[in-house]
Parts: sequence; structure tokens; C-alpha cells
Amino acid sequence: MSVKNTENAKQEEAHNSQRDNFSFSFLGDFGLFKNLQKLLSFSDKSFYQHFLLICLLIFFHIFFHILDYQEFLQDSRNFFENSLILTSYDSYFYAKGTKEFLESFNFNIPLLSLFAGIFAKFFGLSFTLSFLSIIASCSFGIIIYIWCFVILKIHSNLSLLSSKILAFLGSFLALTSPHFYQRVGAGYFDTDMLILSLPLLSLLFLYLHLLRENFKFLVFFALFGLLATLWHNGIQNILFLSFLLYLCVSFFLFFKKSYSFFQILQISSLFLIVLTPSYFGFLMLFVLLLLQKSNHKNLILLSFLIALIFSFYFGLFNPIFSQIKAYFFSQTQYSKHYIYASVVFSILETTPTNLINLIVRSNGLLGFILGMFGFLLLGAYFFSKKSFYPFLLLLPFCLLGFASLKLGVRFSMFLAPILSLGFVVSCAFLERFFKSTTLPLSAIFFVLIVSNLSYTLPKPILDNATLSSFKALDKDLKEGDILFSWWDYGYALSYFTKGTLLLDGGRHSGNINYPLSLILLSPSSNLAKNLSLALASKMENLPKSQWNFLYENLLQDYKANPNSFKEILNQKEALLIPKKDVYWILPTQMLALTKNIDSFSSLNIINGKKHKDKFFLLQTDSKNLPTTHKTYSIYENFYTLQTQTGLNLNKIHWQNFTLLLDNDYFYSNIISWIIFKENKTMELIKDEPNLLIYKVKKE
Repeated sequence: MSVKNTENAKQEEAHNSQRDNFSFSFLGDFGLFKNLQKLLSFSDKSFYQHFLLICLLIFFHIFFHILDYQEFLQDSRNFFENSLILTSYDSYFYAKGTKEFLESFNFNIPLLSLFAGIFAKFFGLSFTLSFLSIIASCSFGIIIYIWCFVILKIHSNLSLLSSKILAFLGSFLALTSPHFYQRVGAGYFDTDMLILSLPLLSLLFLYLHLLRENFKFLVFFALFGLLATLWHNGIQNILFLSFLLYLCVSFFLFFKKSYSFFQILQISSLFLIVLTPSYFGFLMLFVLLLLQKSNHKNLILLSFLIALIFSFYFGLFNPIFSQIKAYFFSQTQYSKHYIYASVVFSILETTPTNLINLIVRSNGLLGFILGMFGFLLLGAYFFSKKSFYPFLLLLPFCLLGFASLKLGVRFSMFLAPILSLGFVVSCAFLERFFKSTTLPLSAIFFVLIVSNLSYTLPKPILDNATLSSFKALDKDLKEGDILFSWWDYGYALSYFTKGTLLLDGGRHSGNINYPLSLILLSPSSNLAKNLSLALASKMENLPKSQWNFLYENLLQDYKANPNSFKEILNQKEALLIPKKDVYWILPTQMLALTKNIDSFSSLNIINGKKHKDKFFLLQTDSKNLPTTHKTYSIYENFYTLQTQTGLNLNKIHWQNFTLLLDNDYFYSNIISWIIFKENKTMELIKDEPNLLIYKVKKE
């Protein structure tokens, strides 16, 4: 890659920027679009080429996902009331917000639900929940296309047509990369649909502002940046790191006398608002941009002080530091008095992955190598030219993508923009050696990468029979009745019933998981009944903000420690009687979560140490189960084995499951309730192959 001589163009743009500042209006004008046209080389012919390539991106993205949707159509169990059952547990949280917006124009909902609610007004709720993720995620390909083209146009000797074609290939790879593609398909109604698009668009405008010194680009950086952090607070981590890297480079340039201190303050003040997600932030941005548009130093300083006060008042760093602590520094969660297992390490998507899995999800070996080589090459090129910003602004995506090795596979998708841009840069680098064959070689690499992509598409989280049971249960429920289940099913139950849930995808920390885990893994039916009723009673009398501490509240009421409280709970008489009815909802697939559920109550919350090692294995077949020394007891549907180490194991064949488990698991409530349907203190009111529902007796 080589640099074009753009000095005259930059000077002209600087003059245009100064002139634009005097005519700037928050109602907007065409100045921004004129600058974008100039940057993208928009002649009539060029525009149609861009338009055609972007339309092709959108077409292929939607077409491939429609093919996947056709697979869902092959099985009627994937649909409920003529709508696709959603494929993410969190999807029903946003779906409920969307439904509330449609029914009552409730605006106290997540931004995704608001966006989807407006969309559903025109296209219907069913279509929105099924396909909005596909439609909205097209924006990621478009934004990557612009990123790739802008960098190639400014920093390479490729023709405009070649730059457009390479940008198209790179953005196509971004959209089809498994770590992204799998999280934006039909029914995956989650924030992932725009979680890359919004921060990338915000940083694109910041880069264009740094490149052209145009105030309007700065305005759009701030607006899209705030939208990004409101969309998902995890985006704070990316933009926060981009902010720190921006400061490092800017102060380096400032001490080199090539960058103004007030330019640093100007952009920093906007970053502070962006990193403090609040709808008040839009008002603050309006005020700050009004102060800054005149480019007066005193007003810029004032805007920075206002932003500083605002950000600290709204707790700028609290969510950032709490996430860092949760993911990097703790396998346990500490409360004031007790130590609980951390939920982060109990979720499949947040458990550490390995490099091979990361490469497979990142366009395969060839795509990964070309992408990383190109991105590092881009960094070396920019550093050699002392033009640090483009590389460093995008570096947080790369770091977070590799952090998936510790944080879990869900974060690998942040490598998608890095690898697609890196692929484009690698292909552009070939131009130095194979001038006339750059595009053919790039096309060969592209075909090899695409032909080796490997996907595992998310399936509907429940089947239609289970959801039918949820709806049937809802008819028998009264407003305020309490439903207990594991958190995976909380949002779906909340969407399909009027019941009140303790656990869901947003409330499942170690201290609230502990009592439900204790109920399910205890062998005592009295403990299960008494603790269920006591928790329900506390839920009726305490605000939701205190529900995480229900168990500790009970310990305080009875002046007991966790060990003595178990003895109290084992008594026959109920401690507390709630006003409403209490139910346990047990999808049979919960059996696969038994080890996960046990991880919370198997920890001694007084000292943080594990009580004992236990054995549990569940498979859909018995071919690879561990061998044992001898069988010494055979029953109707299970038999007990003794291992060579003397450990007694019970083997159960049930439905399509084969379980091998020790006595602690064998006598636990979750096994008794689901497999043997033995529950003396609760009434079995729904008994279906995929679901059991118990009503807790109050007498």
C-alpha cells in the first residue's frame, strides 16, 4: 500500500469545514452528504456501482438466511401459533417489551423493543420477531463496505473499481463469518443484530472527522455512539478502550506539536457523554455541540467540564468496572456476608474457548490467517506513516475477539470486522507483487474461504408442545402467582404467562441462584416446599430491587447460618405462607443443566469451598458411558453400579436420555420430580413428555 498525495485536498477540506461550521444546523443540510460523496468518489457511474454491490450484499445475506428458515419449516414443532419459536433465551425479554409497546405504547422498554415495536406497527409482530434480526444486520455489511473502501481509496494505488470489488468481498465475508452469521438468523431476536454496526458506524464518523476535520462528522460520531451504548451497555467496553487509545495517540501528537489540546478536549467531552448511556445524553450532546460549533476555546473547555460532571453523576465507570471484575477476576461472587458461585462460569457462551474453535468460527484457517496478517499489516503501515487513528480505533474489536479465549465464544464475533478488513488489506498488498492478477487471486482466496465455512445454527429454545402448556397454565394463573424455574426459561415464561418469575436472563446472579439450586439438588421434599413458599412470600413483600438477597433476608429473619437454616427448612411446618399460588415449571430438558444448577449450591457459601466432588453424566445414548466393575442391584428402570474406586453410580434409561450419576444426584429433588415424579409436598398438575408442572402445597 502507498500514500496518495492528498495535501491540497486536505487543505480544501479544512476550508470547507470552517465554512460549514458557520452554517451548521441541527436540522441538517447537504454538507455532510457532499463530503461523503467526495470521499466515496460519487459520480453517477460510481454511485450505481456502489449501489449495485451493496444491493448484492443485502440480497445474498437475506437469501442465505431464508434458506436456513426453510429448514425450520420442515418441522412443525419449531412454530407456535403460526410464528417461529425464537432461538435465543434472551429473545423473549425483548419480545415482551415489543408486545407491551404495541399494546400500550409503553416507552419504558429496551431500545431494541422500541425499535422493533415501531417496525411491527407496519409489518406485524410475528414477522418482526422472526426476521428483524436478518434485516437489521444487513447494516453491518454496508458499514464494513464503507470502511474497506475508504481505507483503500485513501491509502492504496488500486483503481476505484478494484477497491469497490475488494470492499464487496471483504464485507461479504463479514456477513457470512460463522461467529456473526449464527447470531443474526431467523428468530434470533437479540441485540446482536446491531451490536457491531452501531459502534463501527460511530467510529467511522470519528475517523472521517479526524481525517477531514468536518464538524458534521463529529456530530454523527456522538449520536451513533450514544445510540450504540444505549443499544447494549457492553459496547461501552469497546468505545471506552477506543477512547483510551485515542487519548494516548492524541497526547503523543500534542507533545509533538502536531495536535491541539482543545481538539482533544472537544472529542473527549463527546466520548464522556457517549460512554454514559442515558437518554438525557441526547440533550447533553445538543448542548455540547452548540457550545463547540463555534470552535471557541473557552466554550470547548466549558463543554468538557459539563461532560465530566454529567458522566460522573451518572456513574460512567461503574458498569465497565463491574463487567471487568465479573469476567476477568472472579469465579465467585461476594456479598456482604457470603460467597457465591459466579454465574459467568456457568453459561456456555461465557465459558472459555480454545484457539481452534475461535479459528473455525472466524472464517476458517485461511480466512483467519489472511485477516490477521492484513490487520497487522494495516497497523504497521499506519504507524510507519504516523497516522495511528484508523488502526487504534478498531483495535478494541480485535482485543475483545481474542478475549473470547477467556470470556467465551459469544465474544468471537467482534473479530468479524477485523478479519474482513484484514482480508481486504492482504489482497491490496498483493498489488505490489501481482499488479494485473490482484483481483483474480483475491477471488480465489475468497472462494476458498467461503467454501470451507462451518455453521451450527441456533434452534428454537423450546418446542410448540411446551409453549402450548405455558399458555394453558396461563389460563389457570391469577395475577401475581409465583413461578419457579431455572433462569433459562424465565423470559419465555414471562412472555407467555402472567406469572411472576424469580429467575430470568437478567436476574440470575449467584446469590439468587443459590436457593433455587438448593431446592432442586436437596433430597428433602420438606426443604423444597418450605423454601419455595418462603421465597414466594418474600417476593410478595419486598421490591424487585431486593430479590437478589431473598435468601440472606430469610437467614437474618431467623437469625440462622446456612447450615442451621437447612435444619429449620427440613421441618414439616411451613415457615411463611404466600398469598398467591406457587408453581415449579420443569421442562425435561432441564436435566441437561443439572450439573450447572448444582454448581451454585455445591459451594459452601460460608468459606467459598466446594462441599464435595460428585458425579453426573447425561447423554442421548449409552455407547460411550464409563465402564464399571460390577452391577450389584437392578431395578425396574435403573440399576446401580459400583466403580473400581468404590463409588456407587446409578444408571438410568429415561426417554431418550441415559444418565450415570452418584447417590447425591440420584436422590436429589430434580431427579425425583422429573424422572420418578415423586413429590410428596407438591401437586403434579401437568405431566407431559417435555414438561412437568408442580403446584406447591400450602398446608
